[in-house]
Amino acid sequence: MSKSLPVTNVGGYEKLLEFCQEKGLVLPRNRQGLAVIDSLIEQATDRTSMATLIRPIGMFYGDVLTHTLPGAHWKVIKEDLPEVSILKKTSVSVVHVAQRMLTVGVPTLVMNYDHALDLINREPLQDR
Repeated sequence: MSKSLPVTNVGGYEKLLEFCQEKGLVLPRNRQGLAVIDSLIEQATDRTSMATLIRPIGMFYGDVLTHTLPGAHWKVIKEDLPEVSILKKTSVSVVHVAQRMLTVGVPTLVMNYDHALDLINREPLQDR
């Protein structure tokens, strides 16, 4: 019996890619792409106008996690609240992270990413 591979790519951020493309921005699926989004949010004169991008930003953030952090994979408990599992007992609610960034401004997506990376780096390999 073969074990299925964890899901690492679910998409859901096409609207965000279009938004960035209209502004002439490239959005790589890595930490640099998160910095681009952080910058867009910080420069927005009216963050509420970006509210329609909360879910796409969260989905992009999740795909960055699953493509750049070892062992990270998508985990859906409720359809509208996707999470990314980064360790056995630790998951990130990616849409909540995006919502907090848009409404409060901190922590940024890059800060959240760095925190997740730090958690993984501190966890012994056998406990991941």
